Amino acid sequence: MGDWTYYSTIMKFKYISERVKIAEEIHESTKLKDFIQRQLTPRAKEISEYLINQPQRFFNSLIVGLYGGDPQWIELKIPEDRNILPEFPISETGILGYLKLSGEEELFALDGQHRVEGIKGALKSNDGLSDEEISVIFIGHKRTPEGKERTRRLFTTLNRYAKPVNTSEIIALDEDDIAAIITRDLIEEYSLFSNDRLSLAKTLSIPNKDKECFTNIVTLYKSICELLPVYLKKEDIIKESWNKFQKKRPPQEIIDKAKEFIKQLLDTIISNFTEIREYLSLDDSVKDKARKYRNEKGGHILFRPIGLLTYIKAIKSALEKGNNCEEIIPLISKIETDISNEPWEGLFWETAQNRMITGAENQKVAVNLILYMIGLNKDDEKLKKSYASLLNKSSEEVSLPGKI
Repeated sequence: MGDWTYYSTIMKFKYISERVKIAEEIHESTKLKDFIQRQLTPRAKEISEYLINQPQRFFNSLIVGLYGGDPQWIELKIPEDRNILPEFPISETGILGYLKLSGEEELFALDGQHRVEGIKGALKSNDGLSDEEISVIFIGHKRTPEGKERTRRLFTTLNRYAKPVNTSEIIALDEDDIAAIITRDLIEEYSLFSNDRLSLAKTLSIPNKDKECFTNIVTLYKSICELLPVYLKKEDIIKESWNKFQKKRPPQEIIDKAKEFIKQLLDTIISNFTEIREYLSLDDSVKDKARKYRNEKGGHILFRPIGLLTYIKAIKSALEKGNNCEEIIPLISKIETDISNEPWEGLFWETAQNRMITGAENQKVAVNLILYMIGLNKDDEKLKKSYASLLNKSSEEVSLPGKI
């Protein structure tokens, strides 16, 4: 491809561990080499754990630079018996063979540095992985200034334009993340998210033209991610961090129990918010079902992704304090829900521009306001100061909303 000569091969993990270095060869500076190494450490540990714990482990190809030694290409002859194989075009002759390395070559990862370090870490813990194989693409490298420049350019091209998996792709495809699994199940099974009641937009916001959905798939997933760790810890299911737990699929029994917890919590929310029940009662043939609850004048706070996620975070905090959903959600439902009214006007809704305010600090203060109103946040002076600051007022000019 382009003006690169490359060889597509396979290598055992043990040889990767023994022979392949990180891409330090493309830099002269020791400081830059150390910098590259520091970038690899956290992710490499995650990959090691993945290799050790996931029976269905699989990687895409490593791209490895090679120089020195005495590499030899030994071509495999293709039989000329046309009864066995069709005629090969001339352009494809010589493409099958065996790449023999003398052992003196220098090998360094151009793409897949984290995977290389992950393999090394995994073999330290489990040498039973030594004979596992991975696809490797070898590319020739020259140690001249021009050669290093050329290889650095390839290195940055491979790594800069590698597209990380986004949240919507995780939700759609991840078979290990319990939150993604439950999100997909709820779309199939739960009426609040069926048909056009759930937007499949890839961002946390809902397009202005969408007047049908209650919320979107990213908000649903993030809400589940907020709530599940509380339930799993209470049930003594989760022993490690949530991030680590998401990387290995739990038994189906645990998935089913966790999903039932989420469903019961959603049932309690629906039963305590008249507007959501009203929205759910609308026939599928009704157009613009959500316009009444989300419009240019504001609308219901739970029909805004940031609003729903804020309420979920408040519920999570209440659960962590030992309360239960049946006690907390009825109290929360008594709080003002019109986003253009206090306490949300100026905090979540800018009346002059008819638009949402979505700053992280606004969300944090909103969670604490909810907890204060239901009697779970006692630090009213600190909260009042933060609230006033976001409204661009002094503490003397504002009052906290009344408690429920």
